[in-house]
Amino acid sequence: MGVHVILDIDPRGIDEAEWAAVCEETLALLSAWQPRLLGRGWRTIDGVRVPMYTRSLRGDVDDPKLAHWSVAGDRDSLQMAECQSFFHDLGRYAARRDPCPDDDIVVTAAMPDRADTSGPVRVFGGKTQGCPYHFALLAAAMLVEERFPRHAMVWGDIDRGQAEEARRLSAPILGRELSLPVRVDASRLIERLRARYEADALTGAFLRVFLGEVDEKLDAMLGAFPGEDGAREWRRELAESKSPTSPEATRLVIACYRAG
Repeated sequence: MGVHVILDIDPRGIDEAEWAAVCEETLALLSAWQPRLLGRGWRTIDGVRVPMYTRSLRGDVDDPKLAHWSVAGDRDSLQMAECQSFFHDLGRYAARRDPCPDDDIVVTAAMPDRADTSGPVRVFGGKTQGCPYHFALLAAAMLVEERFPRHAMVWGDIDRGQAEEARRLSAPILGRELSLPVRVDASRLIERLRARYEADALTGAFLRVFLGEVDEKLDAMLGAFPGEDGAREWRRELAESKSPTSPEATRLVIACYRAG
């Protein structure tokens, strides 16, 4: 259990030079982040190589195959969680790629026969536990998805509110606002899924990959699927509630009223 920001990719659709460029762009973003971030490196003490926190986020600059950035926390709060790394060499990820049956990573994640809603290759996704550096990693992941919208996907324990905050914090550094991750943006997500899913399967695909709190998810579903499509899914979820007075049933009724 924990709080995660996850960046998955499908390396097949990504150019190696463009990947290297976005690695540098995300490093520049994180290096300028406020509060300043801490990376993780290694130091040899009495012949023993031990890990340590570092002011520099860049690692292994002498070996192109190992060049990467890493973030483990921030310098102000000194709150740390798991270290997240991003490697400059796309081949590191392409070598361990799993088959991706569709040319859109989000469409693949929404397939009903999948055990989860992940992408084929994980770039990073360790626990941030909601520490301040959570938003920096989210902004970096959003930047990658923006560069490769069909081949990179941001998800995890995030919602639209967190993405808006990451966008606000990164805007002064980038000089612009990042696009929201598609999995927290209901209208864009539906348009992506509509290209592959028929009307009767679209609602289920949407609910499998849309990220947000339960109430937000219900509101988004009813707003995005007016009429019978949304009503069918609403009735199914209501039937699965433990009782008419359960919190789940109450949320469904409230969402129905809000949707008109």
